[in-house]
Amino acid sequence: MNNKKEILKKRFKKLNNHYIALKDYKQLIDEMITQKDIYQPDTFNALSVQEKAILDAYLKRFASVQDFLGAKYLPHYLRWRVLVMEK
Repeated sequence: MNNKKEILKKRFKKLNNHYIALKDYKQLIDEMITQKDIYQPDTFNALSVQEKAILDAYLKRFASVQDFLGAKYLPHYLRWRVLVMEK
C-alpha cells in the first residue's frame, strides 16, 4: 500500500510541476498577446524563435497534463467510482 501512495505522490508532484510551468507560460503568452495579435497568420509567422518556443512549450506541458489525467488518473478514478457505487 505504501508503494502505491508513493507512486501517487510522485505523479501528483509531477502534475503540480506541469501546472506551475503552464501558469508561467500562460503569463508570458498573455504578455505577448497584449503586444501583438498572434492570431493573425502574418503576425504569427513573424514571431521570434523565442516567442514560438514559449507557445510550443505551453502546448507540450498542456499535452502532458492531458495525458496524465486521461491515462493515469481518470481510469483509476472511474474504477474507484464504480466500487463506491456498488457498495
